[in-house]
Amino acid sequence: MANKLWSSVQKGTYDAGTDYTIGDFVVYNGSSYTCIADTTGNLPTNITYWALVVSKGATGATGATGATGATGATGATGATGANGTNGTDGVMASVVAGTNIAVDSTDPANPVVSLSQGADDNFVTAAQLAALHGVNDANSSSLALAGGTMTGDIQLGETDIKLDAVLSGDETWSGVVIAGTAGATLTVGQVCYLATSGKWLPVDGILDGTDTGFNKELGMCVLASTDTNPTEMLKYGKIRSALLPTLTVGASVYLSDTAGTLVVAQPSTTNFAIRIVGYAITAEDLMFNPSNDVIVHA
Repeated sequence: MANKLWSSVQKGTYDAGTDYTIGDFVVYNGSSYTCIADTTGNLPTNITYWALVVSKGATGATGATGATGATGATGATGATGANGTNGTDGVMASVVAGTNIAVDSTDPANPVVSLSQGADDNFVTAAQLAALHGVNDANSSSLALAGGTMTGDIQLGETDIKLDAVLSGDETWSGVVIAGTAGATLTVGQVCYLATSGKWLPVDGILDGTDTGFNKELGMCVLASTDTNPTEMLKYGKIRSALLPTLTVGASVYLSDTAGTLVVAQPSTTNFAIRIVGYAITAEDLMFNPSNDVIVHA
């Protein structure tokens, strides 16, 4: 081995990109190695080029835990916010006599409940909650979001009632619906008329001796049914159904000579009834709004 200064052979941590010559010392994974054959890129564990000088020692015992530092000083208290404006006193009435529940019935449609903690540390007991539910039902004129029956008049202000903006798929609708009785087997999307029997039947739009209902009260079935059973008819609104033909936006839609169906081309054959039942608002959605006018080809 050529003579080298000790400081020149200490190469520090092994580097795969460094050229090493005989006598160089490196540190690798905690152990020391000396180069015994010139090399570049061969790990110190390769005994062809390196010899172990000092092996890494075992991990020493964990030292004792240091003393806990002193607690820092408490920060200054923030300024107190200004008091809010006092609300108007409501008319309070006990919901359940002698209990800790009260209700502000100033606006019967929107009663406001107030609770105070009782002697048993409970704010509301099961009996009190049941009583509260009964009072809210009696005082409120709001219609449940899931549906229900509203009594009395509904007066709209300067606003509107919006139909569903986008129907989700076939056999869906949004509009004004009435309940009725089916006079035959009906499927959703069929155009029906109200017969003199008081039942709904599919419309036939041709005067061939089997014609039925082309000039009567119309509706579109939105509740499939069978003879004498309950059904529902869309009287005005949007509908999407697999029974509808392919629509042209903005174009009229007419009664068909096939019972319960519609066509987009105006009938032009003798004895065919021409009656517009609505207009296409998309390629799939019909705005059902039947005309009262009927023309029959001579």
